[in-house]
Amino acid sequence: MSAAKAIAAMMATAAGWFAYERHKGQAAQDQTPRVIYVSDPQPAQSGSGEGAAIFGLLGSILPGLLGGGTSASSGSSGTLSDLGGMRAASGSNGATASTGSSMGISSILDVIGRAEAPGGYDTVYAGSKVRPSRPITTMTVSQVMDWQRSSIAAGSVSSAAGRYQIIYKTLRSLVSRGVLSAGELFNASAQDRAAHSLIQGRGLSDYQSGNISAQQFGNNLAKEWAGLPVVSGSNAGRSYYDGYAGNSATVSPADVLGALSGGTWT
Repeated sequence: MSAAKAIAAMMATAAGWFAYERHKGQAAQDQTPRVIYVSDPQPAQSGSGEGAAIFGLLGSILPGLLGGGTSASSGSSGTLSDLGGMRAASGSNGATASTGSSMGISSILDVIGRAEAPGGYDTVYAGSKVRPSRPITTMTVSQVMDWQRSSIAAGSVSSAAGRYQIIYKTLRSLVSRGVLSAGELFNASAQDRAAHSLIQGRGLSDYQSGNISAQQFGNNLAKEWAGLPVVSGSNAGRSYYDGYAGNSATVSPADVLGALSGGTWT
C-alpha cells in the first residue's frame, strides 16, 4: 500500500473513532458538570519523516473533530474551568473569575455588631420601659414591631432591637420594601439580611465601584448606626449622633476603615 493510501486509511479510521467518542461525550454531558481541561501539547512521536508528518496532520485535524479543542489565539492559558462548580482558574491574560466571597460584608457586619450590641442578636435597648416577653430571635418580625410600639408608647427613648439595633421605623420600612417578611422570625439570618440592606442603602454599590472613598462610605454608615464613628473630618471619632439619647461611638475610625478593607465585597 502506498504512503498516501496508508495516510488516508489512518485518517478515516481516526475520524470515525473520534466521531463515536464525541457522540458518547455529548450524550453524557447532561448528566455531569461540564469540566474543560486545557492540556499542554504532547511531544511529537518519534519515527520516520513520513510518520511525523502523519502525526502532525492528525494533530491539526483531531481537535476539530472532537469539538473541544482550545485555540491558541484565545489569549488565555488557564488550566481548568469548572462550569458546574462556578469556579475558574486565571489564565495568562490575568483575568480571574470571582468565587463570590462574603468576607467584606461579614467584616462590616461584625464591626457594626460590636459597636451596637456586643450581646448579640437578642439585645434590646437597655432603657426600654417594656421588656420583650421572650428572646426576640424567637419572635416574628411582626411581634418585634408590636413590642417596639408598646415600648415607645410606654415612654422608651429608643426601640432599638437586635444585633444591629434596628428601630421601629426602620424595621417597618424593611418590611414595606420586602426585605423582611412580617411573619418570619427575627433571627440571626433575618437581622443580617436587614443590616445588609441598610448598608446597601448607605452606598455599598458606589463604594464597590469606586465612586466613593472608604472615608465617605464610613461616614455614610455612621449616619445609619450611632455606635459607629465619623471616620474623617473635624468630628472624626465621634458618633454622628453624639450626645443624642446618650449615643456615642463605641469603636474607632480605624476599626471601621479596617473592616471596609478587610475582604472582597459582595
